[in-house]
Amino acid sequence: MADDIEELHRFAFRLGLQLSSYQGPPKTTAPHYDITGLERDRAIRLGAMPVNRRQIVEHFRRVRVPRSKLNQYRSAPIPRLGDTR
Repeated sequence: MADDIEELHRFAFRLGLQLSSYQGPPKTTAPHYDITGLERDRAIRLGAMPVNRRQIVEHFRRVRVPRSKLNQYRSAPIPRLGDTR
């Protein structure tokens, strides 16, 4: 999870995650990457902050994409992990 999608993709790229681990619009309204326990440990070493389930829910409520805007994402190109624009 991150404060915005660009930050999320940049960190995932640093972590070496595959784009196939990304979960976001239009599949879900809360953009995130699914990671393993080992990837989580590495993410924390790279500066990610560990959070509990309550904090995750609070964060998703702040950053989720409203369902009314999901259609915009259906035709949008998938971001490239190496793209830092």
